[in-house]
Amino acid sequence: MQQIDVLFPPTGDPVVHENTHAVIQEEILTWRVRSENPSVARVKIEFSGPDPGFFPMKGTSSPSITRELSWITRPSEPSIGLALVWGQAPRISAPETSTRRNKYTVTGLDANGNVVGALDPQIITEHP
Repeated sequence: MQQIDVLFPPTGDPVVHENTHAVIQEEILTWRVRSENPSVARVKIEFSGPDPGFFPMKGTSSPSITRELSWITRPSEPSIGLALVWGQAPRISAPETSTRRNKYTVTGLDANGNVVGALDPQIITEHP
């Protein structure tokens, strides 16, 4: 299982630990999102390209998913927002090549749905 760590700092652009991740087809992935920016209320992860299908839902798959952040308030320390998003790498069908590159966007949204920050990492899905 791959874990992808995304951080929205108090100010500035969001960052992802390792901009490119390699996964095996049908491998489970988790995005662990942490926000130190109080403006970020939700996170949206959206894939582009042909049949990205990273988010299985009731017999089908979706190219995007949005999750609310849960905020933790700590005495004398800044609050942090957390979200855990899971997905699954799609199956690569023959006669495709042994790898597929998928670009995706991680977007932090405020309570009104406005973009607070975004980044565009990629996932490389490999056929064993």
